[in-house]
Amino acid sequence: VTQTESTELTLGDGSTLAIGRASALSVLRSDPQEVRLKLSRGHAVFDVSHHPERRFTVEALDARIEVKGTRFRVEVLADVSDAQRVTVEVERGVVEVHHDETGTLATLSAGQTWSD
Repeated sequence: VTQTESTELTLGDGSTLAIGRASALSVLRSDPQEVRLKLSRGHAVFDVSHHPERRFTVEALDARIEVKGTRFRVEVLADVSDAQRVTVEVERGVVEVHHDETGTLATLSAGQTWSD
């Protein structure tokens, strides 16, 4: 889904997604065991309901963000040279960020930010 206007969606489990203008977000998998989304461009805010039996993952470039129940923002930005980077900001809860290219693993709590 590519959004030209900001849009808020509510998933069946009560989780909400606020997708920013000019953002591209796609659903790779959605079932009781796992929700896996891919943010290709722009930003989205995720307010994820806690379900210990379900994995909730957001992919953005080479980064994978895994959550249990939290509120966080992911942004894919292009700089002046068209190089892209990912930024993760946690508002509430805890997320793990896995960077496939560098092998980096970071655990972020409320108020913390990660950028590649």
